[in-house]
Amino acid sequence: MTVVEIEVGGEEQYRSLDGWLRGEDALRGRVAEAYAPPRPGEMGTPPRSLLVTLDADPAAAALARSLEVWFRLRGTEVTLRVRIGDRVAEFTGKGDVEVEGFVREVESLLRRALERR
Repeated sequence: MTVVEIEVGGEEQYRSLDGWLRGEDALRGRVAEAYAPPRPGEMGTPPRSLLVTLDADPAAAALARSLEVWFRLRGTEVTLRVRIGDRVAEFTGKGDVEVEGFVREVESLLRRALERR
């Protein structure tokens, strides 16, 4: 199993991407929220990232494709960091931006991670 951690800038973007990925049939049951431990005196914390568990190339392709479509539909400033182990792909864009390079980078990260299993 490969765990992909996705950090999104801003609460609204986070909720949007969370709903988007959970709605993808190929990722159903693979998306979870990661929380930081609460500080002393706090009852809890908001989620800090999304975790997507992958075990096959079709799910990895679905994740990359979903991220690309989500970016294109956002139409606003987007900040996203995808982490697999110590490898990171990061994207910050505004408006109608080219996301192909970022998607290729994510696909490469996913391919390498799945090959190492």
